[in-house]
Amino acid sequence: MELLDSRRLTGPNLICPVPGAVIDVEVEDALREQALAVWSDHARALQRSVGWVGEDAGVHIRRFEGGASLVLVAPIDGLYAACEINECAWQRAVAALGGEGPATSAAEDVARLRELVAEESRPRLLDLARRAESVGVTFLWDDDAVSVGTGTGSITWPVDQLPVSDAVAWSEVTDVPTVLVTGTNGKSTTVRMLAAIVKAGGRTPGFSSTDGLWIGNECIDSGDYSGPGGARTVLRERRTDVALLETARGGLLRRGLGVNSANAVALLNVAEDHMGEYGVQVMDDLVEAKFMVRRAVNSDRPIVLNADDPLVVEGARKHLQAPVIWFSLEADNPIVVGHLREGGTACVAEGGYIRYCCGDSRVDVVEICSVPATMNGHALFNIANAMAAVSLAMAIDLPVSVCAAGLQAFQSDPETNPGRCNVFEIGGVTAVVDFAHNAHGMRAFLQIADAMPGGRRLVVIGMAGDRTDEGIREFVQAVWSVQPDCIVLKEMGEHLRGREPGAVLDLMTEELALLGAPSDRVVRAGSEIEATRYALGWARRDDLLLLSVQAERDAVIELLRDLGDSGWRPGEPVSG
Repeated sequence: MELLDSRRLTGPNLICPVPGAVIDVEVEDALREQALAVWSDHARALQRSVGWVGEDAGVHIRRFEGGASLVLVAPIDGLYAACEINECAWQRAVAALGGEGPATSAAEDVARLRELVAEESRPRLLDLARRAESVGVTFLWDDDAVSVGTGTGSITWPVDQLPVSDAVAWSEVTDVPTVLVTGTNGKSTTVRMLAAIVKAGGRTPGFSSTDGLWIGNECIDSGDYSGPGGARTVLRERRTDVALLETARGGLLRRGLGVNSANAVALLNVAEDHMGEYGVQVMDDLVEAKFMVRRAVNSDRPIVLNADDPLVVEGARKHLQAPVIWFSLEADNPIVVGHLREGGTACVAEGGYIRYCCGDSRVDVVEICSVPATMNGHALFNIANAMAAVSLAMAIDLPVSVCAAGLQAFQSDPETNPGRCNVFEIGGVTAVVDFAHNAHGMRAFLQIADAMPGGRRLVVIGMAGDRTDEGIREFVQAVWSVQPDCIVLKEMGEHLRGREPGAVLDLMTEELALLGAPSDRVVRAGSEIEATRYALGWARRDDLLLLSVQAERDAVIELLRDLGDSGWRPGEPVSG
């Protein structure tokens, strides 16, 4: 038996709908049920010993392949203490099953834990939370700040300067429309498309993403803010009229939902990525984790789902009760057809238009070819992203005309949507930069190559070390399926994540050999920028370079721009 991770869950989460402290453990199947029973008993006893009863107590268990997770329910002003309580309960369970026990006595543990609970206690925090719930507005908290309401209707205080609830001007506290977007691929682009729609309607979007935090056209911070912290920052910004929150798997599993009150949520797709973390061992686990966003909406609010993704469709059957807005690239998708027949709502690509459908009614929202990000209708993944954005916009009552104007104004360029299908024409060579970092994303990226003119084709690829061997092989298989003239394998030194340098490239090289790729068409590079330089040195006029870039995206984009500005031509040195 081994403790894998212990952490706070600050909101609704994969295992239960309330906050608590969770421990993930590795335990053999034969011992698992006995271990969970003993662990649960100790956890409940310790909860009682510190005075947590009723809604502040209880345990929730989730089993996964090779292990289990146990959430110890706790009040929000006791989550650090709850981690200590859960760890103490686990240690005592290990001792009861023949392992090494704690060095302290039960009485000593209880005294220490009571002291921790008392130190962490914040009665005003709990009072504000209860009052916000009774008023029907959002309550957000973290180690630094507490807020009620969202966006333009929010009030925020430092955590050590909380007022009594009666002193709050509750009549001035309101919530702005809030949207959550999750999925394996396409989250950032969909959020940015939706932000363009909101701006076209004359309102100020606040949005969080893997690239930073934005209020209107202003980037207030850069970096990966696709977790609960980024969401809170946007929701507390008094300029935010509409909050659009990219919601990644990592934040959901580490902390739970940062927001438990949204007007609409979307799940774009599910594909293998980041397996083996936080009890997500198989695809069914990953689907369940993505569907966690359903906890953010009331049963009468919609969830936007991809009818072309079999895992999403199956997950909806298992996990959903809320109303669904389906979107599909095929108007005759049987899920969509049946849904509309029953009076449901869907968004489809049909007759060259993105079409919004409710039962028997049909509205043409925008001509697909007029949306620049669709690359004249060839970038199917961006048509899907646009349909998701339209569905979400309609769910928060934005008009069709605004949806069209926003999508037509949205450019998939380095300024608007960096690293997402950015096209550079340099001296007769076409280079396309994209974030494609898994097999699902790579297939979508390569699909546009079929529609683009070009001579020879080169693909730059690499993967982070925390992907499974199977996931890395599938990624390589996706690339070789288009038979590129050259494949450059890039080392991702910043993302080795437990693997030795060169190990991922060795695995990719081996898989390419098994697939029959000639060795003279495979090149290795020490970094993304080195791989890009090689690609440009290899290129001739009319060649197409497909550059999968993550860690050094900004440097690669800067290099391509500098070469374009300088009038570079194939065969010339790649300077800059």
